[in-house]
Amino acid sequence: MLFFGSGSEKVDGVNLFSLMERFVKSFQGRDSSLSPENDFLSEIRAFFNDGFVKNKACQKAKIFQSGHSPRNSESEEELLKGRSHSTIQAGGWETVITLNGNMLIPRGKWLLLCEDYEPARVYSEWSLPLTRHYRLERQILLAFCEKIFWVADSLIPEKPVRPGYLCYESRFPWGGTVVKPEDPDANELVFMSGDSAEKSRKVRVLPIGLPEWKTESEGGLLQDSGSLVLRQDKTGTALFAPLFFDFDSARANRACTWRHLTVGERLAPVSSDIAVGYRVQLGAIHYLIYRSLAPSANRTVLGHNLLSEFLFARFSHAENVTPIVEIENHTEEQCS
Repeated sequence: MLFFGSGSEKVDGVNLFSLMERFVKSFQGRDSSLSPENDFLSEIRAFFNDGFVKNKACQKAKIFQSGHSPRNSESEEELLKGRSHSTIQAGGWETVITLNGNMLIPRGKWLLLCEDYEPARVYSEWSLPLTRHYRLERQILLAFCEKIFWVADSLIPEKPVRPGYLCYESRFPWGGTVVKPEDPDANELVFMSGDSAEKSRKVRVLPIGLPEWKTESEGGLLQDSGSLVLRQDKTGTALFAPLFFDFDSARANRACTWRHLTVGERLAPVSSDIAVGYRVQLGAIHYLIYRSLAPSANRTVLGHNLLSEFLFARFSHAENVTPIVEIENHTEEQCS
C-alpha cells in the first residue's frame, strides 16, 4: 500500500524510533491481521539506542530537523550568512553538505513525500529544500523478512546547475564495537552490539555508494568518537549516499561484495548525476538497487527496464527480480 504525503504534512522534527513505531502502528491499523516482525524493529532500536545513550547530548534531539529554522522573510543570501547553523540535525545523525566549499543550508521544513506499507517491509521518504537550488531527499526502509535497514540521502538539483565539487558527510551516534574486517582494504564495517554474549549480534554496514575497495574511493566509512561516519565526494550535479545495514548475524560471516552498475537510456549509458544502480551480494543472496536522480525515464539496469524513481529488489535463483519496494515517479506537486 503506497500513501503519498500531503503538501501540508511538513515537520520540524520526527524522532527516528517514533517514526519506526508509527510505521508499525499505521501498518497494523490498516490491516490488523498482518503484523511485521517486531523483533527486528527492537534490534534496530537497541543497536542505535546504544549510540544515543552514550551520546547524552543527542538523547532528546530529533531525527529529522534542520539546524536552522528560517523565517519566511529570510532570503537565500541571509541564510548563507548563517553558516554556523547549516548542519542538518537528525538527533545524533548530523549531515553536512558543501558545494565547491560552500555549505548547503536548509531553507524550509521536511516534507513527507510518501509512505509505503506492506507485510514484509515499511518505507518512508522525505524532502528538505536547501540553498543553491538543491533539495535533500531521505529514504528509510525496514525490510523485516530480509533483516535489512536502509537509509539513503539523495542530493538533487531543483533546476539545471553547473557541475561542482560535492562533499557529503553524515554522522550517526553508534554503539557497539567494530569487528576486525576480513579484508582491511574493503569499505565495509562489521559491528558487535549487545549487553551480553547471549544477546550480542553482528551488524554489517555497507556504504554501497562508494566503491567496495578503499583504494578506489574518495571518502569512506569509519568509526570516529562514538559515531559512524560516512563521507562521499564527487564532481557533478547530484549525489547519492546510501547505507545498507544487514542485521542478519549469520549472514555477517558470509562473503559479501557490491558493484556499481551501468544504467542505460536510449542505448547509451547515463552518468551518476542521472541515475545509479548497484548489485549487492550477501552470501548466496543478491539484491538490485536503482535510484533516479533526474526526472524518470525509460532506463535499463542489468537488462531490466525501469520507469521508477527507486527500486530495491531481490534476485531469485532464475535471475528474476522480485521488488521489495518500488516507488514510481512522484513530485511535491503530485503529493499536494
